[in-house]
Amino acid sequence: MRPHAPTKRFYAGAVFLTVLLVSCAEPQIPVTSPTTTDTGAESLADVDPLGDALSVAIDELTATLEQISTVLATATAERAALMTAADTALDLLLFTENAVFPVARPGAERDATGNDGLSVVLNAARQKGGFRADMVTSALRDTLAGDLGAWERDPDGMRTQALTAYGPTVTDTTRQVAALDADGMRAIAWIAFARTQQSPAVIRDAFDAAQTHLAIVILSLQLANDA
Repeated sequence: MRPHAPTKRFYAGAVFLTVLLVSCAEPQIPVTSPTTTDTGAESLADVDPLGDALSVAIDELTATLEQISTVLATATAERAALMTAADTALDLLLFTENAVFPVARPGAERDATGNDGLSVVLNAARQKGGFRADMVTSALRDTLAGDLGAWERDPDGMRTQALTAYGPTVTDTTRQVAALDADGMRAIAWIAFARTQQSPAVIRDAFDAAQTHLAIVILSLQLANDA
């Protein structure tokens, strides 16, 4: 048995050397981080079509309100130009298909198909739900429109209420405007009052008051949208 000992030692050494060479030549496989799949999941979680639709609706509504404010601010001092600005502002607020407030539909209630800014934003908020949607709805009620249900049920009555909430003087109008429920309706009343006046200075003051109320609505909607 003694002559075989070198052979065993030879094989043992050969095996050791082979294992050593293989281990040294083994390629290093990088470990895949589990965050790769997590990133994809997070990206999917960030998709919010209802939230995006609400943001778009608010942006369009505030853009219309800003357009109205610009129309009032840039009107020249001549009474005819001021009257044209007042008519344009009221059209954008009340009388066009895509107006800020619902267009009257005699004998029928408003529904979610309304193209006016108030209906579109309100419907988008109802579909979205949650805290941000609640904030947007509150902004619509508290600063733009007042009684949202009344605007849906009887837009003609609400429009008439806003258009007639003024008196013969600035003092009377200030008191009646303050009794309205929201700044959007107050802006309508000041513009309606301006259309009854002859003095460009008084008309300009009424426009300034309307712009102040519109600015409150715009800021409120923007803050609610960022909530």
